[in-house]
Amino acid sequence: MWRSQVPAMFRPRNPDLHLPGSPYAAKMVFGARHTQYARCGTTRLSHTIGNMQMFRDVRVEACRYEDYDFRCFTQANKGCRQVTERMIKFDDVEIATQAFGNPAHEPILLIMGAMASMLWWPDGFCQKLADHEFYVIRYDNRDTGRSTIYTPGEPPYAMDDMAEDAIRVLDGYGIDCANLIGMSLGGTIAQIAALSNPKRVKTLTLISTTPMGVDTSALPHTTDAYMEHAATGEHVDWTDNAQVIEFFFKDTQMIAGSAHPYDERQARAFVERDVKRAKNFVSATNHFMLKGGQALRGKLAELAAPLLVIHGTADPIYPVAHGELLARTVKGAKLIRLEGGGHEIHLQDWQEIISAIDTHCGR
Repeated sequence: MWRSQVPAMFRPRNPDLHLPGSPYAAKMVFGARHTQYARCGTTRLSHTIGNMQMFRDVRVEACRYEDYDFRCFTQANKGCRQVTERMIKFDDVEIATQAFGNPAHEPILLIMGAMASMLWWPDGFCQKLADHEFYVIRYDNRDTGRSTIYTPGEPPYAMDDMAEDAIRVLDGYGIDCANLIGMSLGGTIAQIAALSNPKRVKTLTLISTTPMGVDTSALPHTTDAYMEHAATGEHVDWTDNAQVIEFFFKDTQMIAGSAHPYDERQARAFVERDVKRAKNFVSATNHFMLKGGQALRGKLAELAAPLLVIHGTADPIYPVAHGELLARTVKGAKLIRLEGGGHEIHLQDWQEIISAIDTHCGR
């Protein structure tokens, strides 16, 4: 929601801050589809379903007014859960970001993997981290979601640039030092960022990834079943959203672990949301052409930030041996094995993951 789309009567005179009790509004999301504007302070919202009129009392606390709209998702008696959106702009790049929670809390930056927008960090997972008094930022890597996209097959950037993007996101939020969490390719990006900018990274958590700049040739490779699935991508028309959705719906099945039930309906709804949100999903295929980190080869053991490794024992893309080598390479690293976990952040693993992160960050 662009600022110009907010009704004039609700626009703040001060574009940076809403104070409790002020006559200016934040956008309120009521349920899954119903949206109203409400003044800061306690407000009763209502909407009609059929012949029933529903009410909810909400309280909007102090909130920032960013490039997009502020959203509050809570009832008055449960406190205010804040989600802000901001577009970080530098050089010729725009990085779409979202932040959960209180900016005064300990910052966490989430970095996702190949072809995956920030939505692959589940909304509820981010909110639960925020409930643990973290300020949680997730973002769309280049060529995903609403960030800058490039011509398919011609990415003018490398993984080193994506690592620098992470630091630029911190700059955009005015954060000097943060806890970085990277998954899959995002884990490689996070390793480069932490080695290149040691003063900007307080702790590093790596999920379902592989050690960067280390010989992994003796480790188990991606499973044959997943490679067969990946090969079908050559026959996908990446400009056809219907085909892309079917491919990634199948992908969510292939990366799922063995410990927990697979929710087919939820997976399809998520993939549809992700694909339809993207500016041009075919641009995400640029991620398979990326290289980077050559200057840091052999440097992983010098990592300054405390390292936590989280890895599913049934990961089909990076078998758990990759996580084990990663933990052995960095002195003092801790390894958490998610028994039966896949290449995913499954709802039923959230508690174990978040508890480990909470402890790792010194909380």
